[in-house]
Amino acid sequence: MSPAPCRVTAEMNEPQAIPLQDVCALTGVVMPVRQLGRQQLTSDGRKCNQILATLAVSLFVVSAGSTMVWPLYAMPQLLAQNQLVLSKEDGYRIRVMASLGAVVGAMASGCLADKFGRKIIVSATSAVFLMTWILTSTANSVGLLYTARFVAGLPTGVVLVVVPVYVGEVADRTTRGALGCLVQAALVLGDLLTDVVSFYFGYVYLGIMAASLSVLALVIMLKIPESPPYLVRKHAVDDTVASLRFLRGAKYDMTKELEDVKHYVTEPTHYDNLTSARTAKTFLIFLCLLLSRSLCCLDEVVDSTSHLFYPSRIRLRAVALDMFLALVQLVFSCTACFVMDRIGRKTPLVVSAGVIALCALTVTSCVSSNSFVRSDARLACRYVYIVAFSVGLGPVPLMMLGEMFPYSVKTKAVGTLLCTEWLLRFFVSSLVLNWVGDDKLSWFIGFVCTSAIILVFCLVPETRGKTLRETQNLR
Repeated sequence: MSPAPCRVTAEMNEPQAIPLQDVCALTGVVMPVRQLGRQQLTSDGRKCNQILATLAVSLFVVSAGSTMVWPLYAMPQLLAQNQLVLSKEDGYRIRVMASLGAVVGAMASGCLADKFGRKIIVSATSAVFLMTWILTSTANSVGLLYTARFVAGLPTGVVLVVVPVYVGEVADRTTRGALGCLVQAALVLGDLLTDVVSFYFGYVYLGIMAASLSVLALVIMLKIPESPPYLVRKHAVDDTVASLRFLRGAKYDMTKELEDVKHYVTEPTHYDNLTSARTAKTFLIFLCLLLSRSLCCLDEVVDSTSHLFYPSRIRLRAVALDMFLALVQLVFSCTACFVMDRIGRKTPLVVSAGVIALCALTVTSCVSSNSFVRSDARLACRYVYIVAFSVGLGPVPLMMLGEMFPYSVKTKAVGTLLCTEWLLRFFVSSLVLNWVGDDKLSWFIGFVCTSAIILVFCLVPETRGKTLRETQNLR
């Protein structure tokens, strides 16, 4: 039996924030009139709380970024102070343990986020981050450090999967690109903070800083709502309306967005599983895009840049150089936030891949020369490479993961894609660089970027200005 029609008295001449008849049609629940105020409607929602929600979850990404780069800055101090007796193999295993934990966490995050919610799962990682930073800072044996690093990887994998999904679901279509790019910026910020704190204060204070950051993120998350699509899926009508009111403002007419979200979440499709043809096609497209992102070997380029300073006329300490490179990446990752919803997703990807390819080929032409001019030109190409990566191939693939795929498979698909990327990054770091020299690496990067340009032009959809429901029909 259909619900009784909602009636509004004739005295209410002003438009309501949520027309009762529309809410009834969407949810099948009659909501009391006292919950619906009299106020002027607007079709444009406020952006402040969307930014606040994104910044709140981005704090967890900062913790994840700090976790992943911790060995690069803390291990030399541990060895210098004779805190632990570590071999070269031990140092390598300590770096790998966090990556293995991240793979496990990413694979489990899909089911957890769908069952308990995006907000709860992300918030729960703060306790794990806090525990692992305490263990890492107080570890007195190699085995305990192995354990701490593996456990630290678990929340890292969960955060890097769930946060892009959460941001894609809470942001409206006019801000999703900008807010989604903050994920990459937060990763770089974690790298920069780790570098600065460990250099000036030591690895113990680095653990204190990271642990405090986890607590702060949890406190802020108490004020942040769950994503509207998840609440609609759980048939939490009142919570859905409250979430949209917080994110868009009290005067926002949410009727159309409620309808879009309901259809996005509940509308049956023939591609709502990973094995269906259209979803598999999208999966393969973004797998290739993430492969291009990983095979560009950004970490190896940044590492090799520090060595280029020694033959050049510029003399800087390696630590200061690392900080400067991280700062450059952070600035241009934030720059991507300002242009993403103005020029779209495909243009930054194409420009980024094209510039990286040109830089790689330029480095190849300079690799055989030891002159100051060639060395400085080669160094300049490395910087341009980092800038191009930071505005295109770095943030855009992560951001687009939050707006692609049907709701029923989104978290599982994103988790699988990111696991694949991390495994391939491990492959590139461990195997390819053992036989690919600097000149061959540049040719390899040029080939990968050229392939990425073709992929973006032909297969990657443009999602700027589209709702989550509309993006499902682009593939």
